[in-house]
Amino acid sequence: MNRLFTLIFLSGWLLASSAALAQLEQVQRMEFDLPSQGDEEYEVLTLGSDGVLVTRKKTEYYAGTPLQWHFTKYDMDLKTVWETDLKVKASMQPLLTYHNGHYLYWLFGEVDSEKINILRLHLDTGDQELIEGELLAVSDVSHFKVLGNTAFVAGHYRDRAVVVRFDFFSRQSRVLPGLYVNHLEVSSLEVDETINELSVTVTTTRRGRCQLSLRTYSYEGKLLQETALPGEEGRTMLSGKVVPLGKGESLLVGTYSANCSPYAQGVYVARTGSLPNEADRTAVKYLEFSQFKNFFNYLKPSRRQRVMERIARKKDEGKEAHFRYLMLVHDLIPTADGFLLVAEAYFPQYRNASASLMPFGRPGADRSLDGFRYTHALIGGFDKTGKLLWDNSFAMPDVMSYELEEQVQVTQQANGQLVLAYPVEDKINTIVLRGSEVLREKEELELAPKTGLQRILSTENTSLAAWHNHYFLAWGIQRKAADRANPARDVFYLNKLSYPLR
Repeated sequence: MNRLFTLIFLSGWLLASSAALAQLEQVQRMEFDLPSQGDEEYEVLTLGSDGVLVTRKKTEYYAGTPLQWHFTKYDMDLKTVWETDLKVKASMQPLLTYHNGHYLYWLFGEVDSEKINILRLHLDTGDQELIEGELLAVSDVSHFKVLGNTAFVAGHYRDRAVVVRFDFFSRQSRVLPGLYVNHLEVSSLEVDETINELSVTVTTTRRGRCQLSLRTYSYEGKLLQETALPGEEGRTMLSGKVVPLGKGESLLVGTYSANCSPYAQGVYVARTGSLPNEADRTAVKYLEFSQFKNFFNYLKPSRRQRVMERIARKKDEGKEAHFRYLMLVHDLIPTADGFLLVAEAYFPQYRNASASLMPFGRPGADRSLDGFRYTHALIGGFDKTGKLLWDNSFAMPDVMSYELEEQVQVTQQANGQLVLAYPVEDKINTIVLRGSEVLREKEELELAPKTGLQRILSTENTSLAAWHNHYFLAWGIQRKAADRANPARDVFYLNKLSYPLR
């Protein structure tokens, strides 16, 4: 195969720091030359200690040309483990992806048709299987998960939410019971491979009242349990993340709002499952943002003081303070004590507007969405019962994204410290925490030199992922200056970053 990339290894590129202090380091770099003609995209999937999968998608401008994808798996040293190619009919559009410890799955759908393809790619060997079939009664696909030899797909059919089970062997699809009703939306799908069950979180809205419920299905699609989470008066639970506890029990964690509003007021933790005491089966704890000791630390001292005084006045009046935060909640991170909750506060950025939609503002009718701006991130440590152990937060005033995506990445160190990192254009910002204590304030790493023969003219679409132990991966598109051997060119880069705590 003719490889269109240059591989560069950079070792020991340290930022200006003393030998005694750790700092983010760029230890390896790969570059893939982008063609001057045609369309080529790259995707990166981290696989923990098993390495990383890079997918190159090549699209021709000619109608009817099949999709051409190339998969390459690398180990932790960015050495090639295997490579394989995939061709998919041009009529098939890539929809959603899912992966577990063994396979990567891609769901493709044909426009204005019920035909689907599901790619099953073995992550250890590169062996692939393309499963063809029809997915009845689903359009506008929103969720896709795989459990064993069965895919579960959520979407809409005739303006109603629906979840369909698709069997890889029979190629038959069947709608899950109890979901195809009016005023219901699917918030999340979660699979538990240890007990072969599917959890579906749904929100029902009727007469201005909203209710979140958790429904558990067997591998065969049988409804096993339905738990309606009783919201308190004036409180509405938004979508949540499931933490399996074993023996049919789980925690549901997310944010809550006031009276069906999309703006979060705080965090809830609900314990669900077959508990002996009926009253405990849907026990819900509410944590208003003011109960997090460090939630408002992102504000300047004078502004923070005014906010805290307003909260105190509300409490003296026997009322709850109202906030207007849109929160992007990450998947929960397991820890030895319980789990980590990471959530990012953001607001829509509007084009041609005198002011953006801040947490306390409202959009004008003539404004168009131009992306999302992040204000700060919240991180909290919880035990296995859902009790808050500590919390921390940090400002993200320089982060803007055209897509609503997770920005903050977290690695857990053996000494109990957490390294939090997020990308900003051509830099990676890092913060080091131990619980509620900030050990190292924000530091920056430039992803490539701006001087010399290999200088970078511009950087676009920077992405970051926590990889394994103290490693991160960063990738995106860069414009390289001309040198004696090459003209100016665009490259896709993949950088291995390390934050060893000394």
